[in-house]
Amino acid sequence: MSVSVLFPALVIFLHDLFTVLWIGGILFMALVMMPALRAARAGAPAGAGTPAAGREGPLAILARTAQVRLGVVSIVSLVGLVVTGLLLSRQNGSPGVFRFDTAYATVLSIKHLLVIALVGAMLLRRRLSATGSRPASALLAVNVVLSLAILVLSALNAAMG
Repeated sequence: MSVSVLFPALVIFLHDLFTVLWIGGILFMALVMMPALRAARAGAPAGAGTPAAGREGPLAILARTAQVRLGVVSIVSLVGLVVTGLLLSRQNGSPGVFRFDTAYATVLSIKHLLVIALVGAMLLRRRLSATGSRPASALLAVNVVLSLAILVLSALNAAMG
């Protein structure tokens, strides 16, 4: 196989891998980790999941550790998505970002706008979750909806391209 086939395949693979890690992390938090923590806290003795007398309970430590690790994965994935996305657009001869002159460009531009909104929602959620605020849970739901919309638009672009 030639480099003209292997390099684009590698870029697409990495772009897909970073997408899986980023959006998979969001879905994992929303569909597995947070419900499991809520259920564990409901069945735990009073104060077992919250700081007490200057110490954190095991559930609080688990939640904090998972969020920190997923935060690192998210940042690496986001940087990887930007780099591979730029390489993909260059390979495809894309005339630029945020173009609405063709159906493909329109779908891609909407997807990119949703990615920007998702990054904003993630940053706001991260800030609010440090305070234990209720809006942080609502923002996780927003993250899930935006993530799924991005995947739908990616599939639509793949079918169109």
